[in-house]
Amino acid sequence: MKTQEEAMSLVTKLETCARRMLQRHQEILKEMQELRDQLTQRDEQIRQLNEASKEDKKAYERLKMAKYLDAMDDDAHSTRARLSRMIASVDKCIAILKNNE
Repeated sequence: MKTQEEAMSLVTKLETCARRMLQRHQEILKEMQELRDQLTQRDEQIRQLNEASKEDKKAYERLKMAKYLDAMDDDAHSTRARLSRMIASVDKCIAILKNNE
């Protein structure tokens, strides 16, 4: 009789351990799925950040080009003004020379 009781006790312990293992297995599967979901979200964030970075680089290049063109316009304007002043100065010199003749 005692061996039958020991066997039943052993079976009960075995069933308890098996339930715990199944429960832990389910918990691990759930945790693994959550981690996969987080990984997917991180991948999406990385993709979006890469896209934003590319757009920012394009915008930066456009801004640099606009600044360059603006600087060229300012240089052209100041060059024209300088040339106009020089021409006016040369005209004055010519007028003075004509008066001295």
